[in-house]
Amino acid sequence: MKNLKIIKKNIGFSLIELVVTLGIIIMISTLILANYPNLSEMHSVDRAARLVSIKIRDAETRAMSIKEDPTSASARFPSYGVHFDLSKPKDIALFVDLNCSAITASNCKYESVAGDTIFETKIIPTNAVIYQICGNLKSDPFNKNCNLTSADIVFLRPTPSVFLKGIDSLGAYDFSDVEVIIREVRTNNKKMIGATQGGQIFIETYN
Repeated sequence: MKNLKIIKKNIGFSLIELVVTLGIIIMISTLILANYPNLSEMHSVDRAARLVSIKIRDAETRAMSIKEDPTSASARFPSYGVHFDLSKPKDIALFVDLNCSAITASNCKYESVAGDTIFETKIIPTNAVIYQICGNLKSDPFNKNCNLTSADIVFLRPTPSVFLKGIDSLGAYDFSDVEVIIREVRTNNKKMIGATQGGQIFIETYN
């Protein structure tokens, strides 16, 4: 009986042990909650980058699948492109390019005066924005141009031709690759989404 009483005394937690355990749980929870906004904002850049890449792929799919022009009642099968503009840093614009061809490659860009029409504008839903647009950052980093004010990625059917155009204060240029830099406003986290003339679409961390 004496031994049984001793065993009973050692069963369970003491009040001090419970207080210490609760203190540790509260401290860990506080740290997690304090860092939640930063974690959420880090993920917002990822979500924005994925959205940009999805819209580029959407334009490619429409062009390669020979989708009918959604902006016209007549049966037209145009090229499709994505337009980025630093003056509208949250917009991802999909457009139909009516005068793009292998012969007139210089026309393979967004030109509203030529009848090109934006049929869908996707707004980046997070705190992330389009921060910078570059040309040849991937293929020729020593001669890159990261002063672009706008850029177009156009896909031409029936062969998978890709036209990458960019405009800065001095004029318009053709590039081997175009990169869109997405930045989260508060944390300054950045992601780079790009496309190459070979049709590759990539997402990378940008420092």
